[in-house]
Formats: sequence, structure tokens, C-alpha cells
Amino acid sequence: MSEPLGSSLLLPRSEFRLTWSDLNDIDVQESPMLWEGFLPNREIALLAGVGGYGKSTLVRQLSMAITAGESTFLGRRLNPVHRRVIYVSCEDGAKKTARIVQKQRTKGSPGLVFVFASQLSLGEAIEEINQEMYLDSGTDMIVIDSLGNLFEGDQNSNSDAQKFYSKFSWFAEHSLVLFLHHVRKSNHASTPDQVNIQGAGAFVQRARAVLMLTGDRHDTDRYLHMEKENDVSDEFKYDALVLDFNLKQKLYSSDGETKPISEINRPVQPLTDLGSLFREGETELSAGDLVTRIMIKFSIKKRAAKERLKASGLTKVRHGWYARPSAESTKVQKVQSARSAESAVD
Repeated sequence: MSEPLGSSLLLPRSEFRLTWSDLNDIDVQESPMLWEGFLPNREIALLAGVGGYGKSTLVRQLSMAITAGESTFLGRRLNPVHRRVIYVSCEDGAKKTARIVQKQRTKGSPGLVFVFASQLSLGEAIEEINQEMYLDSGTDMIVIDSLGNLFEGDQNSNSDAQKFYSKFSWFAEHSLVLFLHHVRKSNHASTPDQVNIQGAGAFVQRARAVLMLTGDRHDTDRYLHMEKENDVSDEFKYDALVLDFNLKQKLYSSDGETKPISEINRPVQPLTDLGSLFREGETELSAGDLVTRIMIKFSIKKRAAKERLKASGLTKVRHGWYARPSAESTKVQKVQSARSAESAVD
């Protein structure tokens, strides 16, 4: 195999050397984002998250939507030009990927090409991408799953991180290059923040968009948000898109609901005066009615109200129904809440 990016056929000199006239002739009209709200066109982007939380599954599903010509993904508009994705898989092999793709049973397209690179060096993987880029007239996205598997050097070195990214700079002039990466294990239960991403700061600094996929220890949902955006979109910078995951089909879905990032992985404050949620004469209430009343009482969104109900300590009398607390249980709950507040202050 030839040296990465060394072929004159791949990189004519005009790609590096341009005159003022050349620059003046370039069409600089702003193009729409590849995936509105989250991913730009022709840039370097990073998706980070806890291992095993479904980053690969999410991006495979996104890749299938792009190549199948879907107009939206998770309720957000897609704007592919070529309907082509190169997915470099360094962790999952062909058989495992085939099982997942077949289980998802979504529309597919020959435009989705998988390169299985677990046995390849960085240079060899880049050469494979070179070849795929020239097999077609254009590519919308190149996925590197994951950054750590191809990286050569010290991940905590800014210099090594910059050198690594430079290997993909030409690709980013013609396609979105999306790297999947991990957060530090010590920060798995922390509120999501780019400082928790593994390795040198240059991994975040060079990327024009940094996304984070995280979970919440209080439920099984996933949350996707934009941790860093450079002229991309700050729509999901402070509120994460809530994702539901179908374990059987390995598919993500979303109804468009969002959750403040500051509330993710934060302890749910217990409810006080639970009896006030019940009206005179009511001995039982459905979960739906309680959630509605909690939303009104505390001026919070539905998902936050559901979390409050889970942490309330109300007694379930049957599936989906809760009993009115007795006077004694309400008194005990108030004492426990007061102790929790004192502990938080300490």
C-alpha cells in the first residue's frame, strides 16, 4: 500500500496551493447542515459518550437513513448530497455488524460502505478510505469508530492529537468526518461536559462540532446534545434531545422532547407534601394524573415530573396506580426531605 495521502492522483498540488483568483472563484455559499441541529457538512466532528451506551448503533442508524434517502432522522432534517457513507469499523466485525443491521430492518442502500479495520494500521485504514472516496463522485460522511482504535501516539499529547487529525484534513474538505470517542470512566456519572472526554484537549479543540451521547442513572433513556459548536447550531447546547431505544430492534426514536443538560445525572429532589397532589375524597390516582399534577405544581416538563414520581416513595396499589399517603407516611417523608437538604448543605 502507498503512503497515506501521498498519491498525486489523490491530492493534486492545486489542493494545497491556490491563488487569490482561485479562492475568488470558489463557491462559498453556505450549505445546509448534513443533520440539522447536530452535524455540519465537510468538517471534523466528534461524538463522545460512555462505552456501551449505543454510539455505534446510533451512527449506523444515521448512516442508513442518509444513504436510503430519508428526509429526516430522529425528527431532524437530513441534507445529504450524495447519499453515500463510508463507515470505518475498528471494534465490531462483519458478522456482528450484519446481525445488528439485519435486526434494525431499516431501509438500506449500496451507498453505505463498511470498512472493517480492526486489523489495519492508521495508514492502511486511510488508504482504504482513499480508494473508497475515488470509487464514487462524492461522499457525505466518513465515520471512524472509534478514534482510540486508530490513534497512534500518546492520547494525552496535544501534538499527537493534532498530527492524527491532520491525516484526515483533506477528507474533511470534501466530506464530514465523524469520530466516535469515549469519556473518562471516572466521569460516567457526571453531568456531561467536554472536559470529561478522554485524551488531549486538541481532540475537542480541532473538531468543529462535539456531540455527547449520555444516559441517566434514574432511567433507561439516552440524551444527545451539542457540547461544542463552531458556526454550527446551538439549538441543543443547553437542552439534550431525549432518545428512546428499542432494545429488540436496536433502533432509536424520538418524539422531540428535550431535557436540560444540567439535570442529567443529577439526583432527583424528593417531593414534599405528597398528600396535596390528591384532592378531597381521592384515595388512589393513576400515574398519568399524578404526572400532570406534578407538572402543574412545580412548573416542570413531563419527563422531569415522571422522575419526581419515581423518586416520590408513593405506594403502588396496582400497575400504574398509586395510593394516597397516610398522615404518618407524609410526616416521615418530610423529615427525610429535611435531612437530605441538611446533608446537601454540609
